[in-house]
Amino acid sequence: GVSGHIQLGDNVQIGGQAGVNENVPPDTQVIGAPAMPVKQFVRLQMALRQLPEMAKELKELRKRIDSLDEEIVRLLGERARLALQIGERKRAEGAHVQDRAREEEVLARVRQMNSGPLSQAAMDSIFRGTSAGWARSPRLCRDHGKHWMRKSSDDMS
Repeated sequence: GVSGHIQLGDNVQIGGQAGVNENVPPDTQVIGAPAMPVKQFVRLQMALRQLPEMAKELKELRKRIDSLDEEIVRLLGERARLALQIGERKRAEGAHVQDRAREEEVLARVRQMNSGPLSQAAMDSIFRGTSAGWARSPRLCRDHGKHWMRKSSDDMS
């Protein structure tokens, strides 16, 4: 049906049960409710048919991200435990815990490995955060990184 005062151009074709509620330019075929050009209607119908498949694909991709997140958390924990061991050994020998040369070496290696899509600045930020933020404070290191490190999974509560 046609609603309200609208203009229909010459040679307009309106499909059965189409809901026309706006002007239709000349030489246009419209279908659907609301009425739209046939090509647009077909693209919309194709997209709607793909929604269940897309939802399934998104769910699978998110599942992979969750799995990677678990692995990242595990690896960060392992990295932090090793860094704590290094800090404890350095302290036992009276050496400085923080080693800026080593931090820059790690960042240079990370920059070389990074092929994107994360920027170098993003990677630097991530690795600066994991490298020695807790070790810069002797008290945090002495307390086994009480504010940065959990001693066990029981500390989550």
